[in-house]
Amino acid sequence: MQVFRQSNGNYRPTRRQNAVPVFVVVDGDEVAATLVDISRDGAKLRVPYAVLPGTAVELRVSSTVIPALVQWFEERHAGLRFLDRLEREVLLALEGRGDTDDIFG
Repeated sequence: MQVFRQSNGNYRPTRRQNAVPVFVVVDGDEVAATLVDISRDGAKLRVPYAVLPGTAVELRVSSTVIPALVQWFEERHAGLRFLDRLEREVLLALEGRGDTDDIFG
């Protein structure tokens, strides 16, 4: 079982804005979502329905699968905390996709 890294309450990673179509796997169901922003430690997604905080999910972008936990949900947006910090190369590849369309219009 993996455990999150410990951090102080003031930690706030640098987030990079995005609008990349992705899939998120929730309870075994793959759902289309939009990656709104991302850092090496987590991401903000626009999702079609509520996902409860504490839910284990997988973020899927092309062939990349990133395990995460939902930290918060508000108005069709979910905050994810990755179980493992993203490698810099993975983060740069996700940023470099160049997609700008939000799949929900």
